[in-house]
Amino acid sequence: MNGLELEATHGYGDAGSPAPGAPIIAPGFFWPQKNSAARQASQPEWIETREAADSAREAWLLAQRTAGHPVVAVGLDSLRLGKRAEFTGLKFATTEQAVWSFPKGAGAYAKEPALLTAPGLVTARGPADLPSALALLPP
Repeated sequence: MNGLELEATHGYGDAGSPAPGAPIIAPGFFWPQKNSAARQASQPEWIETREAADSAREAWLLAQRTAGHPVVAVGLDSLRLGKRAEFTGLKFATTEQAVWSFPKGAGAYAKEPALLTAPGLVTARGPADLPSALALLPP
């Protein structure tokens, strides 16, 4: 990932749980959303199931955090978590394109490359900031 070698051993669609204490990295690359005001002739078929899949992945990330796995949310994954009311007032490192994307009653944008946003939750601007984010994890 951006020159950093990572071994993925478990995904949110996999049965079971990751190894105890293993960090969970949500890479946050491309985050398509349904746009009813889009000017193209039609939305792609897969967009109809995208929100349900993203919600399931978000629920899995939060469940893993509750189970004791540190979660590192990058870019748009950080934004998605930061929009949740349970993170009201907390700062989220995320992509600069998300500066104005946090609603009231949720988290807030931070320009730092990586932050320990909450216990068990590290956020990062983008893949290039992943080494800084991983350095914030407990040993």
